[in-house]
Amino acid sequence: MDENYPSRWVNSGWTSTAIAVIVSHGPNGLGAWTRQGIQNIAPPAGACEELLNATRTVGGGCAGLPAPAAPTIPPIAAPTAITTYFTGERAENDDVVGYLTAGEAIASLAKQGAMLVPTAKANDDIRRIMEDVKGQASALLRPTTLHPFSIPPWVSKDPWGRNYVIMDTVTSVSAAGTVLSSGTAAVCVYSPGLDGTPHTNTNTCVVNPGTDDVAMGLSPLALTSIVNRACAPAC
Repeated sequence: MDENYPSRWVNSGWTSTAIAVIVSHGPNGLGAWTRQGIQNIAPPAGACEELLNATRTVGGGCAGLPAPAAPTIPPIAAPTAITTYFTGERAENDDVVGYLTAGEAIASLAKQGAMLVPTAKANDDIRRIMEDVKGQASALLRPTTLHPFSIPPWVSKDPWGRNYVIMDTVTSVSAAGTVLSSGTAAVCVYSPGLDGTPHTNTNTCVVNPGTDDVAMGLSPLALTSIVNRACAPAC
């Protein structure tokens, strides 16, 4: 699995949008393709749902069906193609339709251990980013200005295709350490989650309840300890 999730999942509806649709044309078989590659006779005029399922176009007398919408279903590129399949809405429609959402696919793969669910993936990424930040801190010698910590290039995107965010709020760390207010985070790494809106207090690295952010903080004491161990006895 690539470090970054597919960009097509980066939208607010990625968990509920169908990524695969299976259509059975039912007992009458109208419009179905046989194993020999031959298409059965098309549904009659007025069998709106079956016509749509078989041809991906809206026929005459079917004005009640949803209006055409983008994107079209490949390989059909006609402007009348729409993205809805129908199953049994009318008595004359014996088609059966099933679909798989991205969320269902991910949940199944996660259950099998083949991949992590997005929040677990983000937590794992952020943990690794923080370990890299600690490595960056250990390379500092008596820093007295804002730390130029950065996201490592091998894990820059979160599962929703956005950049991870890193904030450092300590402006001075020396051998004596810098004392900040209680609860303040020296470094905060976070993802704004599925909705893309940050709900993390970057001063404390606390995620607001009920939001989808994922975050991890490093305390000033921990950061100072890393720096002091790295630069001793020169400090």
